[in-house]
Amino acid sequence: MKSIFFHMGYPKCLSTTLQKSIFTKHPEINYGGVVFGDTIHYKNESIELLFESILKYSNNHFYQSYLAEHKDILTKFIDNSDLPVVFSSEHMSMNFTLQGIDSLTKYQRIKEIFDNYSINILLIKRNPISIIKSLYSEFLKMGYSETYDEFLNWIIRYSDRNFLLELNYIKKENQLRSIFGDINITWLDFEEVTKNDIEQNINKFVSEWLNISNLNLDCKIHNKSLSANQLESLLEINKKVKRELGLSQTEPFERHRNKLILQKFGESESFIFENVRQKRLAIDSIVETDGNFKLSNDELENKIINIIYG
Repeated sequence: MKSIFFHMGYPKCLSTTLQKSIFTKHPEINYGGVVFGDTIHYKNESIELLFESILKYSNNHFYQSYLAEHKDILTKFIDNSDLPVVFSSEHMSMNFTLQGIDSLTKYQRIKEIFDNYSINILLIKRNPISIIKSLYSEFLKMGYSETYDEFLNWIIRYSDRNFLLELNYIKKENQLRSIFGDINITWLDFEEVTKNDIEQNINKFVSEWLNISNLNLDCKIHNKSLSANQLESLLEINKKVKRELGLSQTEPFERHRNKLILQKFGESESFIFENVRQKRLAIDSIVETDGNFKLSNDELENKIINIIYG
């Protein structure tokens, strides 16, 4: 069976760095997306619809309606390549919000779609509290308007339906093997990779994982973290101007990533990208604050760790 390589996350663990600096740049990789020219485009619209809708949000009726068409296009994309074929979506490891389908359903669909290929999976693990803090920052960028403590309480209260238990890496591997069986699963440690020469570490790792040349490509951390003062300012902006995660639950998360679905039903570009415009305006409006914003809570963070590993 022909091998394909699948980077599945975790989010806030070098995904954009891999996508922008390695997967799209290396001449010995046939990359299906995401991040072609910007942060949302894939190799073609069929692959984009597959990864941004069918494998993340779609109910079974929609999935079955489009399965044959997109599986055929995907098969041709893979079979016509003499280079290692790579796909990347951090949403395959866990959901950002409550709108996504559960992970087991995602993996069952991936198994069905890629049933003629040998799948090699890459996952990047990171200290769970570090991921949660980074996710909180990302949530604020997407319009979330609650404090860090309220965010932690939301994670604890609704761990039956959110991403918390997905951060148990042993259970994640067991979950994957329950669907795919004895496949190649590779783990990369975020803290180890980033503690010294990140460029050298990433290039070396990817070249060995894909068995390709190490070209020492220029790597850097994308999506730089906001300071505590900047997060405090953004929180206040989000309370005043509602967008994405601050809107009704009926509003889709990351509307712009659902653009192909929305375009099918005649929605305009201005509607599709309105939240992106508001996000950029909000970030551009950040000001310095008094510096009292606190991004830690030992009691709640310890409770979260106990839930993950308990």
